[in-house]
Amino acid sequence: MIDTQIEHQGGWRLVMQNQLDWSNSIHQPVDVSFIRNYPHTVLAKAFLLAKWGQTQNARNYLDKFKSIWETQKHPITIAMDLALVDAHTCVYEDKELQEAELVALLDVLQRQASSDLIGQALVANHLSTFALHAGEIDKSQKYAQRAIQLYRQGSAEYGSLHMYAHLGQIHMLRGDLTGAAKQYLCMEESANSNGTASECYLQAIGRALRAEVAYEMNDLWVSSQLLQQSLPIVEAHDAWLDVLVAAYKVKVRLAFLEGGLPAALSQIVHANGIAELRGMPRLQRIMQLEKIRALTLGDELKAAESEVQKIDPYALEIFDDTNDQFDSIQCLGIVILLRFWIRQGRERRSLSVIKQLEGILVVSGKLLIVAKLRVLKALAHWQLGEQKQAKSAMIQGLALLGEQPFRRFVLDEGETAQSLVRFILQETSETLQFSRVTRKRLQELSFNWSRGEPAFDHSSSRTNLPLHKTSKSQQQCCLELLEQGFSNHEIANTMGISINTVKYHLKNLYRIMGVNNRTAAVRLLCSENNQEALLI
Repeated sequence: MIDTQIEHQGGWRLVMQNQLDWSNSIHQPVDVSFIRNYPHTVLAKAFLLAKWGQTQNARNYLDKFKSIWETQKHPITIAMDLALVDAHTCVYEDKELQEAELVALLDVLQRQASSDLIGQALVANHLSTFALHAGEIDKSQKYAQRAIQLYRQGSAEYGSLHMYAHLGQIHMLRGDLTGAAKQYLCMEESANSNGTASECYLQAIGRALRAEVAYEMNDLWVSSQLLQQSLPIVEAHDAWLDVLVAAYKVKVRLAFLEGGLPAALSQIVHANGIAELRGMPRLQRIMQLEKIRALTLGDELKAAESEVQKIDPYALEIFDDTNDQFDSIQCLGIVILLRFWIRQGRERRSLSVIKQLEGILVVSGKLLIVAKLRVLKALAHWQLGEQKQAKSAMIQGLALLGEQPFRRFVLDEGETAQSLVRFILQETSETLQFSRVTRKRLQELSFNWSRGEPAFDHSSSRTNLPLHKTSKSQQQCCLELLEQGFSNHEIANTMGISINTVKYHLKNLYRIMGVNNRTAAVRLLCSENNQEALLI
């Protein structure tokens, strides 16, 4: 698209309408004459540069633009575009915006440029981002939904798709993993209409975010594959802080599970390089927290303590009892630092902090963080020998998320969590009451540990085809889960195999047992003392 068209048909708004060719739009040199003759085009180029992660170049464009136009009276349209692109660039620069300034800008747009629906949408978009970072998830959702409405009214469907990333993260914080997955899939599939470069970048963002969902479900192989497909693209093109944080957290944690502490630290170094290149201090802070997490789980407590000392001033803010909101970094820091203290033997201090924070986080709707805190509370009590309190806290943590398929945040706690879970499962229903859903979740966790954590399953069972050569271990596992009342879908999820493979195993088992259906099989199992006798 030539510059005159960009200038007179919307400038940067064409980006959000997916009508601007990304590959050819930002390479033309910009001089004083060009800035004066094509101001909206220059701002569109700055907008694109920011989205591509070239924030310093975008800022240079804006500074040059301001120096030339400051001696002239700004037409309202130029003043508005400058304010909007400047705020947009701040987001990609990882600068903490002032909410009051954004609200004021939105007010001006609504009063003086009420027809600028895409401009209003962009501000609502950034207000949603601001609220999400601040930990105000209800407000973030409100602005995200408003942005979607305005983008669509302004014929900017492509712009509206960005908001599904925010909505997915909101679902995640609320403990709604399936809801998060739906938002990311909607974003990814909707961006698959025309196959343009910008849509490919948006698809990559959806996959990077879905990698976090897969990790939390303990589908490690899928998580790894999604990152392999998406991370090189988001690193080189359009990605804001939240996307990179989600991707690198998972990348570091997968590396730890597969290659131990050295592999995790290597990924942290790589992420810090990208953070420095893009000028993202908050990404660096999060990677510092991930380093503490990896060192703690790797039993390098002295090294972890050294890293903790570097963030103590910030850590003190986390545990300020006057604070009634916690931003995204603080929520991550809370879990990581409490785990470190528990591993250090500072259980009582950890329990005191958890008691202080639990109610606040419940009120703010951050149920996933609350569930993680309750698991840590359980581990602290367990280490202190307080079995009753440990069992209660673990059950409360799992019950809080209902049937949502979160597994990894418990599995990651390792041997201490494993011993507690198995102890709980040994208790009789008379001494410990909990729901069928919670019992199944405990059984799933125990099963995953029994098969040998971690489990990167690269086998042919990942396909949707039944296995023709079955292993005795898989057959045995299906039998055990069948006896425990698991559905076919639950067995597939627990074992990390396809639903067709489960059906294939069960068909063979029914034949061996001489029964025709699940009910008869379970009845027979309840009367059998030796399951292995039923296997080939």
